[in-house]
Amino acid sequence: GDHGMYDGEVIVNVQRALENIDQKRVSYSAWTSSDELALYIAHGYDHLSGEDDTSAENAARMRRRELRWLRIARKNGLLEKLI
Repeated sequence: GDHGMYDGEVIVNVQRALENIDQKRVSYSAWTSSDELALYIAHGYDHLSGEDDTSAENAARMRRRELRWLRIARKNGLLEKLI
């Protein structure tokens, strides 16, 4: 996407994050509700920066970047008790 300056908002559905974490805990026991909410926020900012996930290739690239951001945020204590 175009990596210029953008102005916008990222709105996340906390209730959906809490519902989805219950489903994911079966497969990802270390994945927390804070991780899920942070992923939504990262995904929103990815879109805000001009990225799109309309193709499988773009979606995979976005997810890799988002998970990298989450690893950095977790390492720096930014995900502790987000929810």
